Amino acid sequence: MPYAIEFYLDKESEARIAEIWQYLKESITVGSSFIGYRPHISLAVYDFEDLDIKLMKTQIKDFTKDLEAFELSLNYIGFFPNREAIFLGPKVTKSLLKTHAKFHKKFKPHKKYLQAYYNTQNWIPHCTIAYGLSQKDFNIILLKVQNIDLPIKIKLQEIGIVYVTPEKAKEIFSIKFLM
Repeated sequence: MPYAIEFYLDKESEARIAEIWQYLKESITVGSSFIGYRPHISLAVYDFEDLDIKLMKTQIKDFTKDLEAFELSLNYIGFFPNREAIFLGPKVTKSLLKTHAKFHKKFKPHKKYLQAYYNTQNWIPHCTIAYGLSQKDFNIILLKVQNIDLPIKIKLQEIGIVYVTPEKAKEIFSIKFLM
């Protein structure tokens, strides 16, 4: 099963994204079950059969030892061609790209397990606000997202390991960055 490595937001930004999740969920019948999820931007998703949690925790602690919290602005609404997710996209900054590249350099030994969407050439940073939608619900959500006031300023200040199943996510570990 997949394990995601996710950047978490500050509490104020998390609350704002959770409000958006609730606002959108009120209009649809299925999909967008965020059980166990926190608002986030995924750095990587790995398809590990057996993840060495202890090793991964050590590597993430080492990765974050000099990583400082940084701000981003969610400036646009987007969706992927397969229409599986609607998201808020950040204005991509040098800091974000540098941190993503640094992460993948550090975790290069795990590259064979990395889902291709998350490698440095393909990555589209995003904060998912709806997924798993029927065509009808997708169209409803596209209309509703036009009412979201953008930009939304966020701060990335924590990183976590999350075990992901189709029904829910379970956080395994997280650590805050330097403030």
